[in-house]
Amino acid sequence: RNHLGLSMKTEGLDVTYPQRLQQVLAKVSLELLINVARHAGVNHATLKLEEKNEKFCLTVTDSGQGFETNYLDDVLHAGHLGLHMVRERVAEHQGVCTIASKPGKGTTVQVTFPLSSQEIQHDFTE
Repeated sequence: RNHLGLSMKTEGLDVTYPQRLQQVLAKVSLELLINVARHAGVNHATLKLEEKNEKFCLTVTDSGQGFETNYLDDVLHAGHLGLHMVRERVAEHQGVCTIASKPGKGTTVQVTFPLSSQEIQHDFTE
């Protein structure tokens, strides 16, 4: 069993978010942290939650082994389903998932949801 230390940062969070958004963020956060514990080769990650420019952003960063993003689709199809599931779950809720990584330099995954869109408000309140 892997143990993972976590630093958590918040910025600009001053409202209550819809319960469905909270559920999606909890599941995505958990999956991203599991990925760090399983694949990054480190024992610490940083999770940042922030609201800015009418968007809610969740960012998970590690300083682990990283991978070549040119081969991201190969990584997603080689049995590493965690990132694939995150991307699908985020897209289902009109969010955007950005993955930045370099071998030996770690990985940063940022998930962003628009907070002002009527469609997103409807999606998260049903």
